[in-house]
Amino acid sequence: MALKMLDESIMQSVPNALLSRATLLRALLPALLVASLFCQHPVMAALISVFPGESVQAAINGGTVGDTVVIFDGTYNEDITVNKLIQLAKPQNANVVLAGNLTLSGLSSPYVLHDFTIGIDRTKRVTVQNCSEVILQDLNLTSAAGFTATSTAKLTVLRVDNSGGTGSSVANATKFECKNSIIASYLNISQSNSILRQGYYGTVNSDKGDVFLLGGSVSSFSAGSTVKSGSAGAGDSTAVVFQSTIGGGFSSSVQRSWIGYSNIRNLAISQGTSHVIVGNDFNGGLRDLGNGVGEDAISLGGSTGRVKIMNNVIRNYGTSSNSGSHARGINIASSTGPCMIINNLIQEIRPGGYYNYGWGRVDWMDGGTGIYIAGDRLASNPVTIKGNIFEKLSFGYATKGSLAVWGKFANVTMADNAVHKYNGWISGVDSGAAGVVATNTTELSAPVSWEPSTFFKLPATSTLKNKGPNDARFNNFDGSRNDLGMWGGTQFDPDGRTTTKPVVFGFDITPDQILEGTATQVKLMDIGAVMIEP
Repeated sequence: MALKMLDESIMQSVPNALLSRATLLRALLPALLVASLFCQHPVMAALISVFPGESVQAAINGGTVGDTVVIFDGTYNEDITVNKLIQLAKPQNANVVLAGNLTLSGLSSPYVLHDFTIGIDRTKRVTVQNCSEVILQDLNLTSAAGFTATSTAKLTVLRVDNSGGTGSSVANATKFECKNSIIASYLNISQSNSILRQGYYGTVNSDKGDVFLLGGSVSSFSAGSTVKSGSAGAGDSTAVVFQSTIGGGFSSSVQRSWIGYSNIRNLAISQGTSHVIVGNDFNGGLRDLGNGVGEDAISLGGSTGRVKIMNNVIRNYGTSSNSGSHARGINIASSTGPCMIINNLIQEIRPGGYYNYGWGRVDWMDGGTGIYIAGDRLASNPVTIKGNIFEKLSFGYATKGSLAVWGKFANVTMADNAVHKYNGWISGVDSGAAGVVATNTTELSAPVSWEPSTFFKLPATSTLKNKGPNDARFNNFDGSRNDLGMWGGTQFDPDGRTTTKPVVFGFDITPDQILEGTATQVKLMDIGAVMIEP
């Protein structure tokens, strides 16, 4: 199709009534360069121009593979389907609105959809189906519902603004990557391996695939199923969270998870074989959930395997008023696997309020609990609590005080910790509930003083330096004895929350201790590295 003559309104802004091929190429160059990076056909076999009042779909239908449909300024009120390798492009800085649904279907070679505004009434969406590789880049979907992708091997979403959307979904993608994008409402991911980088992604639900949240922000996050299926492949499922913010809860039932250097309101792990939680800030914000419901920072379910909770800050759980039940920093079900709780700061786990019987009697509720261990522990699933700081667990609402740790005696070790006994105590007996026997505990008469302008770092002169476990496995990086709190030991990267360099993660190394002169099999499970891209 030849380039057509412009009408009078367009002629007023263009020196020549007829656009030369060279002029058009210069105007289209940015869009065409993006498309040509992935196009396996000639950049342009023909240029087909479409103007307001004409049909984009008709131009696609009349074109052949390798053609480029050039769409000029205007709004096009039609549904569009691209089912052959014909590129859509527009002149540089042109305002083109594709108001209907846009579908990419059955494209067997890489395809780029770049720099368009799509949808005008939040009922229209971009659909990608049965394609090999698609990149959605620099799209304005603020007035669209979102995007849906099914059975597409590789999908990349880059700088897409769907801040006004109603939800997006991806199913059966071998690789799905989203970066620097805004997706309002929800993002459902099924049977796909996904990486969500910098950006905001609403409520994210991932099921039956690996999922990585790297430098992103979500309102809530769930990762389900211990095994992968569909285009995600077979085998164990994995979840990794790094330098990210989860404003609400994170619910995980994957086989393995590594959660590091992030800001999270609460975490619930219900199953899986190996989980590592390191360097995070769990901040409950003293939320009053109402109806007498307390909030736990970390909950470990009954079928959860081996868990390591190291170098985290867990703070501000419970309520700021005299209502609600008490909160727990870490809540461990009786049948979980071995748990190591090392070098954390557990702070301000507040009690609930009171119960008013209405006839002059008021009973104060229990205080907050730093670590709650339900039921007896077996030798095969011990709980080890070392190198932690417990402070300001009660603010005086509860007459019964607060416990740093509550649990049965057997196979629970609480040693080399510091406890601030603020209107509470380390352990005690209440209604037959036995507190854990603590050894080598540093008792604090006042809250800890932190180094100024740092994230809960002990000053060099702190009496809590070198007071952690006297065991080489827990030494600081410089080889000195473990310092209490989140900066102690070798598991914590001091720059982990801010660095752009790779940070090593590992799901498990077993056993934890090797005896000299004894033949021992050492098992390493999925050691890797994560980083935030610029």
